[in-house]
Amino acid sequence: MKNALIILLSLTSSLAICQEPTHSRGGIIGRVIDAHAGTPVALVQIQTSPTSGVAVTDNDGKYYLQGLKFGKYTVNAKKDGYENRTLSVNVISEKTTADILLIPKETTPPAHRGLVAHYPFDGDLRDVTRTGPDAKLYNVHWVADRSGKPNRALHFNGTSSFARLGNAIDDVFSRPNASFTISGWANTDALPSIAGAGCIIAKSFGGDSGPYQWSIGHDTDGRIKGSVMSRLDASAFNMMESNPIPVGRWFHFALVFDSSLPVSERVTLYVDGTPGVLARQKGILGTSTEPSDQEITLGATHWPHNPLSPANLYEGSIDDIRIFDRALTRDDVMALASKRN
Repeated sequence: MKNALIILLSLTSSLAICQEPTHSRGGIIGRVIDAHAGTPVALVQIQTSPTSGVAVTDNDGKYYLQGLKFGKYTVNAKKDGYENRTLSVNVISEKTTADILLIPKETTPPAHRGLVAHYPFDGDLRDVTRTGPDAKLYNVHWVADRSGKPNRALHFNGTSSFARLGNAIDDVFSRPNASFTISGWANTDALPSIAGAGCIIAKSFGGDSGPYQWSIGHDTDGRIKGSVMSRLDASAFNMMESNPIPVGRWFHFALVFDSSLPVSERVTLYVDGTPGVLARQKGILGTSTEPSDQEITLGATHWPHNPLSPANLYEGSIDDIRIFDRALTRDDVMALASKRN
């Protein structure tokens, strides 16, 4: 009997030595949230490295990995449509908390990302983003676009034609540390006889008194000129220009402003995807334009506070106007310039 008791005690002692204490095991608990929408993400696969099992989030985005040894782990979160996320977690309890933000993969093409106004002029005058008003035309008529499709572009006669796009997005240009892009297509019939006229699109007057914000035009020397002014009186601006563009052919233009860049690099003018050069600079260009009630106009500028009084008129056709609240990259601009339809 005594020997049996000794054997039993010995076995009990051996089991106690071989068995890990329960307090040496922990777990990771948390929630997975969509970083853009702020909503829970279900069916996300959660796995640790070193591997110790897999969990899947429920409809509330919650998960729980159990039975982990105390220590440091790498937690991987994966789901189709989201960027993979990895984070380090030090497991110190049964429910060590580790919430995860998943970033949706970018699926919006550059032609639509940051788009705040778009007038395709495909037989109507709508801003398809619904941010701005319908375009208002004055002595403008419909012509074929760059692909030859009838009634898909606007023609301006150079003497009395212009269009108004309103002033709904002035804050895009005048907000602190602004970045924006204005792009479109044009086909010039004749160059202006006065320097500075031939305005394709602008949010400026262009006379001695201003107000000035930005403008794009086809000048007397055949070059496309694009300017951004950070002061309404034009005491601070950068003007860019392209190589000469012949009349009678469609070309793509994009004026890009990026306040994060050095002063001399904040404005870029692309024509058919090729960046222009600095033509003129005055003062120190700021990081935005000053706000004004000047409307965006096509085929002309307009006199201050009088959008029905055009100036600096353009003779030619204009199509597919897009305005973005971001600075497009060169690749983005090239993608737009390659869209012949």
